[in-house]
Amino acid sequence: MAAKLAKRNIALVLGFQGTRFQGLQMAQAGTRTIEGEVHKALVAAGAISDSNAGDRKKVKWSSASRTDKGVHSASCVCSVKLLVDETTGENVSEKTLSSWNSLLPPDIRILAGLRCGKNSRAHSMCSIREYEYIMPVSALCGHPLSELRRLLSKYQGTHRFHNFCGKLQKTW
Repeated sequence: MAAKLAKRNIALVLGFQGTRFQGLQMAQAGTRTIEGEVHKALVAAGAISDSNAGDRKKVKWSSASRTDKGVHSASCVCSVKLLVDETTGENVSEKTLSSWNSLLPPDIRILAGLRCGKNSRAHSMCSIREYEYIMPVSALCGHPLSELRRLLSKYQGTHRFHNFCGKLQKTW
């Protein structure tokens, strides 16, 4: 069956090593970011038309999170309207993912492409964000580990980061 391309809202699950990048979100020209590289690859693959290239609003690009320079992620979700093959079912095929990944630097991978609702946006649909921080013991500069544990205990548990969630209702 011949490919039948249609513009669909797709949730992209990304994994990356951010050492060589200035964070996740697309920024001004000349700044190398994860989303910028993914965007370029999707344009090169024909999943984003040339007329929509470079314009987040036209493709309704939305990210569930943000990262700083050098941060790695095992699973990060972005939603974007893409031209996808309708004949392969609901989700993006492994063949298409492989094609897209071949256009990306080796430290960025699209792990999955999941079809989502017409008005779904990763930013507002996100229900949980989980972070894990790793640092070398030498960063303690001679301070006792107990002091670091005391400081970090303030960040344990569940916290309301409502400023990062589009339509989360205040419950307090």
